Amino acid sequence: MTPGLFSRQQVTAITGLSSRQLSYWRKTGLVVPQGYTVGGHARYSFSDLIALRTAKRLLDAKISLQRIRTCLQSLTRFLPTADRPLVELSLVVTGDVVRNYLNRAICFPQTTRRPRGPDLITATQAC
Repeated sequence: MTPGLFSRQQVTAITGLSSRQLSYWRKTGLVVPQGYTVGGHARYSFSDLIALRTAKRLLDAKISLQRIRTCLQSLTRFLPTADRPLVELSLVVTGDVVRNYLNRAICFPQTTRRPRGPDLITATQAC
């Protein structure tokens, strides 16, 4: 076992995500593990755990995976110094709108329904 890195089994136990979700998110680049074993098994860092838990909290807040990806692309475009937005930024979810810690709209609503109360999702709360 690599010191300081977590196996898939450990990550699923810590985050509540399934092995299938981890595999899909790794393959599609949503959250890429910090490293791999000689045998090719993914190993996740603590920062990876924060990103995974943050993404899961966004999903739990009824934000679609497609919407999360769009937001991450927008965040990295508007904030080029944010290498890992799911780890580095505080995100606020109000209905269909996801805003970054500056309360600057990054993703805009697809519907006209009124936002439900804000749900602050920070990297530290995600763990």
